[in-house]
Amino acid sequence: MKNWAGGFFALVAALGVLLVAAAPARATRIRPGTPSFGATFDYATLGGSTYMAKAFDHGIGGAVQIRYRMRGGWMAGVVFGEQTFQARPAADTLDRMRVVTAGIELGRYFGPHESPVFVIFGAGVWSPTAFPAGSVAADRDQEAYEANKKDLIYLSASVGTEIFFRRTVALNLFAKGMIHRSQELGYPYYNVDRLDAIEASPASFNREFQLGAGLHFYVMD
Repeated sequence: MKNWAGGFFALVAALGVLLVAAAPARATRIRPGTPSFGATFDYATLGGSTYMAKAFDHGIGGAVQIRYRMRGGWMAGVVFGEQTFQARPAADTLDRMRVVTAGIELGRYFGPHESPVFVIFGAGVWSPTAFPAGSVAADRDQEAYEANKKDLIYLSASVGTEIFFRRTVALNLFAKGMIHRSQELGYPYYNVDRLDAIEASPASFNREFQLGAGLHFYVMD
């Protein structure tokens, strides 16, 4: 886990060096009707009172974004991501949880076009898959506790900036918060002797926080 975190921050540092070393380039003013795409990497934490949040904590992930710029600095787009959360020490029967997400975004850019800041809101599907701990690699690749697995709906809010170091290429730095609601005794908890308790357990929000960086490319004539 520490190696993953170190690799992420090394990537951010490398992007920073790239930005500083790049020859200055005047950013093109992004016109309404301009499509763009990007790729980001992030380091995330998971919290809350559910069994899921108590079983998993930190992880590395990535996402791709496709966006369309509209008038007044507004944008709309779609985002697809994958995150891996490592199990906490107390969850000794679990190894990790992989989360696949797909969502829509709506936001707005502010400030100078060379280094705009943005606020983006999103919603989508948050699909977790937990994997058990084990001494054999093949065992750790088998999904755990599939019986009560459910896809969750997430809501998100992001703030960040794009810093152009080429005419149509920008460094993307952001912070993102997400919430998704699940039962306190929900997935990946499963016990055939406590099915009634699982079904009757109250719902609560999981909280996810991400810090990330990446590149964003604008498709211009």
